[in-house]
Amino acid sequence: MLLSNSDECIAKESLLCMFRYKKTWHIEINGKLEQLCNHSEYRDAMLNWDVRKHLNDLSDSNDKLELSADLCRLGYGKLMYRKGRSAKTDQKVKRAGVLSFLSSLQNQELQPFFELLLREFIAPSDGTNKMSSGSGSGSGSDNSDKDEDDDMDMKISSSSPPYKWSNVHLIDDVRSVRRAVHFGVVNMLKDTVQQLGFKVIPFLETSLSLVLSLLSMSYDDLNNKSSTTATTAATTITNIDAIKLQSESKKLRSNCYRIFV
Repeated sequence: MLLSNSDECIAKESLLCMFRYKKTWHIEINGKLEQLCNHSEYRDAMLNWDVRKHLNDLSDSNDKLELSADLCRLGYGKLMYRKGRSAKTDQKVKRAGVLSFLSSLQNQELQPFFELLLREFIAPSDGTNKMSSGSGSGSGSDNSDKDEDDDMDMKISSSSPPYKWSNVHLIDDVRSVRRAVHFGVVNMLKDTVQQLGFKVIPFLETSLSLVLSLLSMSYDDLNNKSSTTATTAATTITNIDAIKLQSESKKLRSNCYRIFV
């Protein structure tokens, strides 16, 4: 989780701590990962590194998932980083660049990114939804069975259904999450779908389920209009809050619909 922090120092210290364990998926790319931590260098690093080729060159499927998880977390941290008044004008360009970089990943490799994106809305469970690269269905997290015959592995893999993010459950009441998070997630989902295209299909059911829940909430808010007259200061404040809520609900509803366009 610390690797996905938007603070450059925290993310870098987390990465350096990981390097001490000398994991096989970090071999020869320590410098590239450190560049991805740096707010002034990450864009060049993303443009100049052929991530897909490097992942394809890794022989261990678990190493691919572990490295993909690190890349998702570093990318998410950059998406969350904002600084100064120019943040809004720079946000779209930065978001497009980071998502373009992550588009090199595919299927389960993208799961950690969606776990981070929807984490406020994911219901706690017995541990199956913990932030890890091997938490999805059909993952390579269980290495105890990897000594089976190669031919049998080929038969199993060829008959396996397409990967789908199915071991996640959303919270029942989206109102328990701050409204600012609602807007942020919807906007990010819209850009992610546009940038990643068909690669979001394994995560689309869960993502759209959340969008529909937010749409339903916004309609409920709009239908619950206050009919009281502002006769006291307290009532006036209540009415002002209701008007603000309705305005935000309309905006949220509009943003949700843009995902389907």
